[in-house]
Amino acid sequence: MDKAHLQSLPLRAYLDYTVVPVLAEGLKALAKERPPNPCEYLATYLLKNGPKILNS
Repeated sequence: MDKAHLQSLPLRAYLDYTVVPVLAEGLKALAKERPPNPCEYLATYLLKNGPKILNS
């Protein structure tokens, strides 16, 4: 999806398309690993895997 189309989506649709898939996978990994610093773990996961998940 091109940038102009993404920017024209309503907020919920934009988040559902761009953030929710990555966040859901990150939360699954977080629940499985249960690291001592969950916020840091999730932030690192999102930075590392966000582009991969969105482009698949």
